[in-house]
Amino acid sequence: MAPQDLHDMGALFSKSYQTDPSTSWRINHMTVSLLAQARRGVYSPIDFRKSRRVRPPNRSWSRSIRSYPSGFRKTLQVNPIHGITNAQSNTNINGTAFSWIFYSTPQPNLNNRKLYLPRGMMLGGCTSIDAMMYHRGAPTDFDEWEKLGAKEHPSRFFRSSEKFTPHALYPGLKPEDHGDSGPPGRHPTHIVVIFLSRAWLLSMSDVNTSRGTLGATKIVTFIDAKGRRSSGATAYLNVNLVARKNLTVAIKTLTTRVLLSTDTVPRAIGIEVAKDESSPLLRVSARKEVILSAGSFNTPQILNLSGLGAKEELEKFGIKVVKGLPAVGKNMYDVGVFFISYTARADVAWRWHSGFSDDPKINYKGASSEHVKIEDTTSGFDASDVEISTAPVAYLDHGAIYPGPNCFTVLPILLHPLSVGTVSISSASPFDKPVVDPNYLSHLNDLKILIHANRLCMRIGHAKALESMLDLKAKPTDKKDYFWSGDVDPDTVTDEEIADFIRDNAETIYHPVGTARISIDDKDSVIDPDLKVHGVQGLRVVNASIFPSQISGHPTAALIARRLQ
Repeated sequence: MAPQDLHDMGALFSKSYQTDPSTSWRINHMTVSLLAQARRGVYSPIDFRKSRRVRPPNRSWSRSIRSYPSGFRKTLQVNPIHGITNAQSNTNINGTAFSWIFYSTPQPNLNNRKLYLPRGMMLGGCTSIDAMMYHRGAPTDFDEWEKLGAKEHPSRFFRSSEKFTPHALYPGLKPEDHGDSGPPGRHPTHIVVIFLSRAWLLSMSDVNTSRGTLGATKIVTFIDAKGRRSSGATAYLNVNLVARKNLTVAIKTLTTRVLLSTDTVPRAIGIEVAKDESSPLLRVSARKEVILSAGSFNTPQILNLSGLGAKEELEKFGIKVVKGLPAVGKNMYDVGVFFISYTARADVAWRWHSGFSDDPKINYKGASSEHVKIEDTTSGFDASDVEISTAPVAYLDHGAIYPGPNCFTVLPILLHPLSVGTVSISSASPFDKPVVDPNYLSHLNDLKILIHANRLCMRIGHAKALESMLDLKAKPTDKKDYFWSGDVDPDTVTDEEIADFIRDNAETIYHPVGTARISIDDKDSVIDPDLKVHGVQGLRVVNASIFPSQISGHPTAALIARRLQ
């Protein structure tokens, strides 16, 4: 079992104990430092010398929160299909209670918009607020990883992370293709997802096998047999684990930096933590290793604050350079998404839409699209360029805008962007947010793929199979209307019009990777194939920041499998 990414601003660091020597070091020698919130004067200091378990102060928790027997683990009570909240709730992913408030820098290729970048602010991190998609990705994704420097193929660890729950409604999902010994939480749902490569559409009963990932399918989700969300916390931070004497879970605690020795080859000797800017700094020693698991934004920030990064960037803020690693915070790839929303007829009883027309007229071609050349950015023959998800809701402004119950949305998602972004520090203070510049659509190929994908989704909405379900406007003219892209005629709308709408409305699907990526060369990577930081002893990184490239789908399953390695 590998350490789980229990929080976006957490550091996993080791302590040597003589108990249970047969247990893997990844769990046996571990203390967990987690941050739930870092605000001035809100919480009391944590004294690691007096308490092995850090319990939060008494406070009023809403009904959307449930307590666990351990006394201090709290996570979201969610609808197993709709996720963290429904569209009518005042509490959504924009709320400060459950998400870090990150924003991108103004994006020049998205009309200088700042995009909201939510990260989970609770035990379980993003696995406690995400859409619960369980997808292994394409087998060739991991062949590509090995070529880029990753060690071993994580696919053989998928089964050991799964506890698959068969269901009579989904006979195409075979138990023999999945594991049954992992933590609870692999359950099929009605969410329809299409994985596309060069507009190839076919039915696929299970995209989580060695047979590949192309086709239309109902997605498997992180939901247990009782219909509850299975997050990194609820699946792995169980009561028995929390009760261990050699594990401390510190919540409401900010990891400010990794402590490094002054040896010729520096060694990680612990971490520094604080409650907030006015609280005392506490140091916790590590006798064996420090394992950093702080997500794709905060991992490079913590490394920079620890003196690991590009020399000129650290010296600008007066940070002593311990080890020059120019790739820290570079090579960021985030997945772009566009929401095509339709007005549904009020008399249609929507569930999760589970069928698509086989009409051969559904294709991506249209006005000015015939001769556009697009580079194939996939990892191989079984990998997809685009994912398309559907849902009977309108997901506008990250759920903050609720246009009513009668909606249907098709989401084309760019899976393998060529646009490269960065994450950098804004100051020498760990309490100042990092500067996140995803650099969306800076590579023209990304825009070309999204234009083609959008046209295909427009055709899906105008297909005969959905004619009786949607209420489409004839000849829409208001391009500021969220529903314009759903109403417009896919045969007459131009690529330029689609591109303009994308620049005005495209968002992220929340899958940033690569900011501490793995490779053998310390000039263009941060960690080696054993997940050790280049040139530093006793320091590893285990989270999505290590991905050498994007995968063809949702990253959580691959991340958990990678940790199990």
